[in-house]
Amino acid sequence: MPCVASTLYAIAAHDILLAIDPLGEMAIADDRLLATAHMYELLYVSLYHDERRIRPHVVRTVRASDPKTAELGGQLAALAAILERDAPPAPSVHGTNAGWCDGFDPAGGASKRQC
Repeated sequence: MPCVASTLYAIAAHDILLAIDPLGEMAIADDRLLATAHMYELLYVSLYHDERRIRPHVVRTVRASDPKTAELGGQLAALAAILERDAPPAPSVHGTNAGWCDGFDPAGGASKRQC
């Protein structure tokens, strides 16, 4: 499974929608595999492109009995909730967009600052 996730992550660098397709077909026996670095990044980036197809994986991650997996799932679920409200530009698997970092404004809005 980690090998499949890393392969899909590599595909995502070239075509994120193509990388999303096999996620529904993967037989993930252990929820902790959803918290591997490549799988987490793949889910994170995929949320920006097709939240509807990624949602079941996020839900499973949130409901995992492993605390680390559930915590990472909570992060993904929070991102999904924010995206439903106000979608920022989609990131790539290569990092932030155009040298800008997302910041958080406690007053409730998003701010941008150059890294």
